[in-house]
Amino acid sequence: MNKGFPIFKMIYKVKKMLPPFKEIKFLFLIALISALIKACFLIPNKNYFWFDQARDAVIVQELLHGDLKLQGPSASGTNDQIYHGVMYYYLLASFYWLLQGNPFLVTLVLSSIVSFAFVFPIYFLVKSLMKDKRIALLSTIFISFNIENLSLGVWLSNPIITLITIPCFYLFLWYVFFQEKKQYLFFLIVSLALSNQAAVWTLYLFIPLGLSYFYLALKKKKLFLFSANQFFMAGVLYLILVFSMILTQWKLWRLGIFNFKDSKLLMEHSQNNFHLFKQVINLYIEKVTRLFWKKQTTISLLIFITSLVYFWRQLNQKLKYFLLIWFSAIGMFLLIKPHGSVHLLIGMEIVILLPFSYIIGKLIKQKRWRILGIFLAVLFVLLHFRQMQIYKKDNYYLYGVQQGATFSDELAVIDKMYELADYGPFTFSSFTNPYSYNTTWAYLFKWYGESRHGYVPQFFGPEQEGFFGGKLLKMAAQITPNHFTIYEPDLLKNIVYTDFVNRQNEFSFVKEQYQFGGIVLEERRPNSYKDNYLYEN
Repeated sequence: MNKGFPIFKMIYKVKKMLPPFKEIKFLFLIALISALIKACFLIPNKNYFWFDQARDAVIVQELLHGDLKLQGPSASGTNDQIYHGVMYYYLLASFYWLLQGNPFLVTLVLSSIVSFAFVFPIYFLVKSLMKDKRIALLSTIFISFNIENLSLGVWLSNPIITLITIPCFYLFLWYVFFQEKKQYLFFLIVSLALSNQAAVWTLYLFIPLGLSYFYLALKKKKLFLFSANQFFMAGVLYLILVFSMILTQWKLWRLGIFNFKDSKLLMEHSQNNFHLFKQVINLYIEKVTRLFWKKQTTISLLIFITSLVYFWRQLNQKLKYFLLIWFSAIGMFLLIKPHGSVHLLIGMEIVILLPFSYIIGKLIKQKRWRILGIFLAVLFVLLHFRQMQIYKKDNYYLYGVQQGATFSDELAVIDKMYELADYGPFTFSSFTNPYSYNTTWAYLFKWYGESRHGYVPQFFGPEQEGFFGGKLLKMAAQITPNHFTIYEPDLLKNIVYTDFVNRQNEFSFVKEQYQFGGIVLEERRPNSYKDNYLYEN
């Protein structure tokens, strides 16, 4: 192979990274089992499709019909002033196009791809860190069959991409700054940029990048570690890959929507330092608990801390510095921009489970302790399988905002409405999260209801113009003799709920009520067939 051309150089570098074929077979087997677990046990019962997923599906359909997009989903906690990159929408669009708009199949295919893609950077990284393929294999198994990562892997949302890109980032960070393999700088920049495109909160990766640069600069006793050409090319490459994000924020700034000085974007000044520190510690504890034994916080922390103390004593200074940077980077970021979501700790599962994997690997290596090591490894995996069964029984989704109902429940609701309407015209109202946004049901009726039953109902409720999916269904000026009300699960029955019910009762009465998981469907009839009330917004 001619190694003179840049593309061949890249291929050659990747080829050199690949482990022996025997190890690749093991990794493919792990990925296959993980994908099958998701396909057979998690996705059919726990496929999660509510507002965020429906919003993305609507935007993707607009994209497929020629309305090209520049900005991705809005980043939570930023008052719609900061947006994730658009890469996720274009990736999603390819799957929605191939799979004819079916969210179930999109989740199935995307999660399977993630299962196969993320085992390799994890294995490469741990093997390079520990110089032990047994520990690398155990780490890959413990992460792949962990309920935390299994749940993340079926979450149809933009952070799913970071399950691949963040491990890649730390792999190349280790190569470039701790093994001084500067030829991997290109891969480091690509993994950084793709992480930022997938989720804007991964900008925190500049913290470990800066600290790692500082480490090598001190070691080399020089400020500039790369040539001017390498700095320039790395900068240009990064800017190209995140250009859509920069352009989006610039346009929002020009419109007066985005403001650098907004405290909500930078720091929550209303919270004292102790509260912030406590919040960050609690996120770390939550992550550790999920990775070891959900709902057994004390036992999980005991296993982690005990493993860490022993593990830490075996490491050289370079490894300690690298792992300390990795472990603390997101915490530093959260002290600057507080956020209560544990999914921001994606990638931490590798460094948290590494001490435990190390100890199990050492036990298996010694003949007298081998049975104990294998027993503990199997027990760990079985505990997470058991947790998966509990979630399945309780209709619980680890990363779900709304619990108690699944995608199959939503489709069952739709089929029931057509059946009760005797496959004739009908109207419906919906009590949703966010309130007044009929996005989820608009997409499902348009994709599933129309393809299966040949027509869509009319929506009777607040004006949907300007909302995601607002043009998918026609608005009804009054209800039809067949009218239905949908109550989404896990929503507070507060004054907003009471007001919604009172409005429904003004023009209709409940004939029958049905339950689909946590979704309540009311079959209603007009209070007077001659005097249907107009909906007052």
